[in-house]
Amino acid sequence: MRSGVWMRTTEEAYAHPYDYEAQRLFLDEAAGILTASRDVLLQLNKAFTVEERSVAKATWMLQFDALDALADALFLFKQGRPSAAGRMFRDVLDTLDVASHFVRDGQESRDDLAKWYEDEVVGHRRARESAGREGGEAVKNAMMEEYGDFSHFVHRTYRILLRSYQRGGGDRMWNETKFRELGRPLPHTVAEFLTIFAQLIVRFVNHLRGRTDVDLSALAVALGKGFSEAPELKAPECA
Repeated sequence: MRSGVWMRTTEEAYAHPYDYEAQRLFLDEAAGILTASRDVLLQLNKAFTVEERSVAKATWMLQFDALDALADALFLFKQGRPSAAGRMFRDVLDTLDVASHFVRDGQESRDDLAKWYEDEVVGHRRARESAGREGGEAVKNAMMEEYGDFSHFVHRTYRILLRSYQRGGGDRMWNETKFRELGRPLPHTVAEFLTIFAQLIVRFVNHLRGRTDVDLSALAVALGKGFSEAPELKAPECA
């Protein structure tokens, strides 16, 4: 990928928010990747029945759901609404981690998959626990910290909402609506949230690459060269 947004940390993005050309290029590249990802998943249309309860079907449905959330976020970014796009972040994280939980080879994962098909909620804690059994306590704790950080987007904490305001004279607050109407959304928030969005797309693509029942060649073309693991995924800290 050509845009530098893909490999920036949130700290770098917040410190240098005015690279508008890189952001524009990133949005174009992200759109291409998401379109190609949809084409990949559409290959499995009619592959499953309603009554089937396989891992492949569950991950297909969950990957489609994560993709829809990413597409919604992309639309909101293009509308100059980064704070609204941020609402999608934990949704993507949660969905992909639960899908990974179902793939793991363990009785707990098989039991939870059966419960999911019975319309029971399988929470993120179950995904953390199975990841911990497979990768160790450090993996489990890292997932728990990450999930807690991204919960701030869902529960709309003060520091997350503060990203929707500009500070004026006397530290007075201006809501972003005024700037968005002028075609100038808050640059620091846009840059920082785009970086998180990029990291989530990388995570989604790497998850999709794990499928063995689809042709990934269209996705490979969209990715081009230089697409790899993004920096550590984490929520922003507001000053």
